[in-house]
Amino acid sequence: MKQIAVFGAAGAMGFGIMQSLLGVGYSVLGFDDIFNTDDKTEATRKKLWNALFLEKTKRDKLRYRSKYEVSNLCAEVCLFDKRHTHVITDFLKDCDAIIEAIPENEDLKRELYKFIEPNISTDTPIFTNTSTIQVARLAEGMAHPERLMGMHFFNPVPRMKMIEAVPHCATNQSTIAFARELTNALGKQFFLAPDFPGFVVNRICVRMFPAFARERDAGVSVSDIDAAFLNGTWPLYGPALRIIEDGLIQPAEALLAECRAKHISYVTPQSIDAMMRMGIAMPYGPFALNGLLRSSEAVRIAE
Repeated sequence: MKQIAVFGAAGAMGFGIMQSLLGVGYSVLGFDDIFNTDDKTEATRKKLWNALFLEKTKRDKLRYRSKYEVSNLCAEVCLFDKRHTHVITDFLKDCDAIIEAIPENEDLKRELYKFIEPNISTDTPIFTNTSTIQVARLAEGMAHPERLMGMHFFNPVPRMKMIEAVPHCATNQSTIAFARELTNALGKQFFLAPDFPGFVVNRICVRMFPAFARERDAGVSVSDIDAAFLNGTWPLYGPALRIIEDGLIQPAEALLAECRAKHISYVTPQSIDAMMRMGIAMPYGPFALNGLLRSSEAVRIAE
C-alpha cells in the first residue's frame, strides 16, 4: 500500500484530496498548521469519518460504507501540528509521494519544500495543488526541482473527475508517471496542461469576468444575461454572445496559439474543450461553441 502525505489537510482542497486517497485504498498522513489542539484535530477526524461513511458513486447513488470499513480507513490517518517537526520527519521518510495543498502563497510553498526535501528520498515526487502559480517559479531553489509537478485538483475533489497535470521544464518522467498512476487510481481523467499561470481552465475562465463586467458597466441587466444563458437564447442576445466570444473563445484560441508557438503538442482544441467541460461543467467547450456559432446550429441552440 502506497503512503502519501498531504499538507494543508484541513483546507477544502487538502481535505478532499485526503478523503479521495483514503477512499481508493492509499495510506494517508495529513498535516496542517491548525492541528495544534486536540479539539481541532478531533473535529477534522470526525469530519473525515462522516465524509468516508457516506458518499456518492459515479452514478450519483448514495453508498454507505460499513462502520468497520470506515474505522480501518481513518486508522491510516495521522494528523500533527507542523511545528512538531521531529514527529513529521519520522513519517515523511516512508512516504511514496507528497501532495502540497496549502494556501496560494509562493513564499509559503517554497518554505514548505525546503522543510520537506531533506526528509524524503531524492526520487520521492512532490505535487503542488496550486491552481494559478507557475510551477517553475515554485521549483526555484529546490534541491531536486525535477521531482516537483503540479496536480491541480478541482473542487469538490471527490466529485470532480479531472486533474490538470502540470510538469515544468525540469520535471522528470518518473514524476509524471506517478501522477498519471495516481490520477487513474482516483478514477479521474489525466490532462497534461502547460506550465502557464492558470494552466488551462483557470487561464481561460478569468477572462470571462472582465467580459461580463464590461457588459454590466454598459448597463446590461444581469438577469437578462442569466436568462439568455439559462434558456439557450444566448447566440441571439448580443451581450451574452460577446461574453462567450470575448471571455471564452478568444482566450482559448490565444492559449492554443501560445502552446503551438512553444511547440507544446499535447494541448489541442479537443483537450481544451474536454477540460473546460469537465472542469467547470460546461455543455460545450470553447472550440465546439465557436464551431456551432459559425453554423446554422447556433439558431437551433437558441430555439
